[in-house]
Amino acid sequence: MVLHEIKQKQVQRALTIGVWTEKQEKQTAESLLKELSMLADTAHIPVVHSELIRIREKIPSTLLGSGKIEELLILIREHNADTVIFDTSLSPLQQRNLEAAWNVQVFDRSELNVLILKKHSFRLNLPGLNIFFHDFCMLMMIFIGKKVAAMVQKMRGKNSLSLTDAILKNELYT
Repeated sequence: MVLHEIKQKQVQRALTIGVWTEKQEKQTAESLLKELSMLADTAHIPVVHSELIRIREKIPSTLLGSGKIEELLILIREHNADTVIFDTSLSPLQQRNLEAAWNVQVFDRSELNVLILKKHSFRLNLPGLNIFFHDFCMLMMIFIGKKVAAMVQKMRGKNSLSLTDAILKNELYT
């Protein structure tokens, strides 16, 4: 997912949205939504309402169908929310389309995590390296992600070991 900058507008009232499908248990989705609200609290974002919605299929342009978009617009107006935070990843296209439909700021859990890092960030002043800590963390997440992807790719040729089994058998780097 390509992250874009969260608008500098101060969030006054946020609505958190959890999404679940038939592939995911409702209880897991509820737990993730509760965690999302706690993350928003960590970022000093007041959550005025949380809503768990079930979708049959993800729509590429908006994630949600037009009926759900209308239902959530009513909730946004009812709670006077200026921001909607999704527990699921949004593409830049989905994010833009939802912002246009609701006329509020929209972002997902990943961007919320980045916002938390930025709010609790400090500058690293090392010889030859002068970056913010959150930038360093993002670079490390990208690096680690590439390493994990390489490990999974390598495992495919190892008689279909699971990632856990490969780690336990120390076969990732052999």
